[in-house]
Amino acid sequence: MEKAIEEKEEFYFKEIKDLINNPVAGPILKNLVFIKIKNTKEKSHDVLGFFIDNGIVDFKGRIYPLCNEDKIRVANIFDLYKSEVI
Repeated sequence: MEKAIEEKEEFYFKEIKDLINNPVAGPILKNLVFIKIKNTKEKSHDVLGFFIDNGIVDFKGRIYPLCNEDKIRVANIFDLYKSEVI
């Protein structure tokens, strides 16, 4: 996971959804902050938050639904800093 964070490796939402049920990977993934990867057509801001079954829930409790083809990655410390979370 550390390497994926450092290299900003992107995952499809479905991949993480499948891994979250793994008894080894699940407990680790549930505690990580994810960032939704914007495609070039989107004009929205970055969405950071915790993984939930149907998307990401941000730090204010807002839910952002995602579809299986949406790309997400694990947020790194700079992402958190940029978004003024820390």
